Amino acid sequence: MKYLQLYMDAFRKFFDFKGKENRTAFWSFVIISALITMLLTAVFPAIAGLYSLVALIPSIMLCIRRARDAGCVWLALTVLIPIVALIVLGLLPSKK
Repeated sequence: MKYLQLYMDAFRKFFDFKGKENRTAFWSFVIISALITMLLTAVFPAIAGLYSLVALIPSIMLCIRRARDAGCVWLALTVLIPIVALIVLGLLPSKK
């Protein structure tokens, strides 16, 4: 249940440029979002595209907050290259 809460928090912080996100929150959103997209693509392809558009802004904001937490704000630019962003931001440790 904790992971669904973290997923929903990403949507609650829709336009939040401030703050930080840890790896758990980042990966919870990425994995649950990917599962939802795959399920919707298999059942309702048109709705999957709509969901992807709706989840785009929370994804970008989450990547920016995750980059800030990792201490590499410049890595937020990797949002433009999604695979690189997932690998780099997902593996960086949190800054204490």
